[in-house]
Amino acid sequence: SASYSRAAGETVAGGPYHITATLSATVVGALDNYMINNAGANFSITKRNATWTTNNNSKVYGNTDPNPLTTGSGDFLAGDGVSASYSRAPGDTVAGGPYHITATLSAAVSGALDNYNVTNNGADFSINKRSATWTTINNSKTYGDSDPAPLTTGSGDFLAADGVSATYSRAAGDTVAGGPYHITATLSTTVVGALDNYNVTNDGASFSIEKRSATWTTNNNSKTYGDADPTPLTSGSGSGFVAGDGISATYSRAAGETVAGGPY
Repeated sequence: SASYSRAAGETVAGGPYHITATLSATVVGALDNYMINNAGANFSITKRNATWTTNNNSKVYGNTDPNPLTTGSGDFLAGDGVSASYSRAPGDTVAGGPYHITATLSAAVSGALDNYNVTNNGADFSINKRSATWTTINNSKTYGDSDPAPLTTGSGDFLAADGVSATYSRAAGDTVAGGPYHITATLSTTVVGALDNYNVTNDGASFSIEKRSATWTTNNNSKTYGDADPTPLTSGSGSGFVAGDGISATYSRAAGETVAGGPY
């Protein structure tokens, strides 16, 4: 019969390791009766299947990448001390993502990764939309005046590098009672497509028509006792009215026909 031992070693690259068969017999000295061919055999170390699982991660548009970029784990032998460092494909827009995360493996034991069939698919890194608000300032004008140019002003908490600005328009109308009229802020950027990286709050504002100050001046008039009232009773004129409104006046007076009772 035989008992077996092999050369020391536990790596794939170090094998195959020689197996030695040590013979013995139940009959004392029996092996001396043989011309023995006992070449031994090979003992191989085959690669172990192992997977490194990298976790997906993300950031908000405009923020710096997290450090470390992500986390992960694997089913490698603990003694090999396998770990990973992470990098990702370049890009920082919502539409451009997700960006591939690469996990670069290393081991505390030199050459240990050569003992594995490694599955290492990496993961995804997403850019999430940033919340931003454009605040439009309410504005107004006096009835009859032209709209201010620009119509109003505003500002937002967008990233400065995106160069976000606004142009303004308002609902049609020019009466006090019809207002306020809604102001719409139309946003644009110096960076093409930058607004796609935001969840934008843009509520616009109100444009009011304020009453115009105007004066109608009525001229004093008179008649001689006993005569009929003049027709028209008097005259007058206005200042501050808008010409297009065609403001005019008709006149009446308090009743009475005596000198002492006047003026009426």
